[in-house]
Amino acid sequence: ATTDPLTGLLNRRELNNQAHRMLLQTHRLNLELAMLVIDVDHFKRVNDVFGHATGDKVLQHVSTIISAGRRNEDVVARFGGEEFVLLLLNANNIDAARIAENIRMSIENTSMEGVNITISIGVASINKEKRDSFDSLFSRSDAALLEAKKSGRNKIVVSNNDQSISQLTI
Repeated sequence: ATTDPLTGLLNRRELNNQAHRMLLQTHRLNLELAMLVIDVDHFKRVNDVFGHATGDKVLQHVSTIISAGRRNEDVVARFGGEEFVLLLLNANNIDAARIAENIRMSIENTSMEGVNITISIGVASINKEKRDSFDSLFSRSDAALLEAKKSGRNKIVVSNNDQSISQLTI
């Protein structure tokens, strides 16, 4: 009941449980916490053109790369559909953007059954002084993801702690 059957990643319910624990730890130990919200670009087109079986393989492939790009203390989950969340313990926006760019490049440089895959990523973090909730952190990460989609896809957009959004060049 805690894992997504297709990808083997944590499911949304377990992500919420793990996020709650990580936020408590972050606040108690005065650490930073970053979140990546990752979305497969043009996924509906993949399903429409290549079929749902290929779409499933793309999701499995993407989840494998995201998992490989995480550190032991991080939490990765399938949030729903073609969207994934990666929580990075003790990471700020710059750390998170570097990890995000490595994941983005790894996915961009592969092809699944003739399908070129790209992803867009929204990044947000909480610093030691800010006591964000999971919903607030997700909301900022998701807004950054939407900006990445709106501004051309296959990129990373960072939500700054002051609520502004910027593209980060790594």
